[in-house]
Amino acid sequence: MSFKTDIIRFMSGIVGKSVVNPDSKHNQGALIGQAYFWDEVEKYAKAQSEKAWATMEKEGVIPDIDTLDTGDHQLADSPSFSIIANVSSPVRRFKVEELGALLAKSKYKVPVSVTAELCDKAKVPGKPMRKLKIIERS
Repeated sequence: MSFKTDIIRFMSGIVGKSVVNPDSKHNQGALIGQAYFWDEVEKYAKAQSEKAWATMEKEGVIPDIDTLDTGDHQLADSPSFSIIANVSSPVRRFKVEELGALLAKSKYKVPVSVTAELCDKAKVPGKPMRKLKIIERS
């Protein structure tokens, strides 16, 4: 059985067994309480996950993700897990200021084709998207 399956089985078992919903005998209250429970678990889990990622970065298990180049990277391994990263190419964003400066230089006499060309020239690189995930080895 995988670690992920163990986690799901454990988390599914704690609702109603380990934690008692104060509104369990009320139809809406039972549903609202269950949603509240999972929202609180999500907040706690997110905080613990961020803490674990920060510890891994501090301990040198993973590098600072802002230093990664575009592409796929395998950052760390253990007997059961691998940490992989995917860094996309920076997005080119439209800058109104750039367009205004270019139009001002052209004395406002800009044909449509020139405007399209100037809009294309006004594109500047943005920040690349970086995504990390842990995958379980079989």
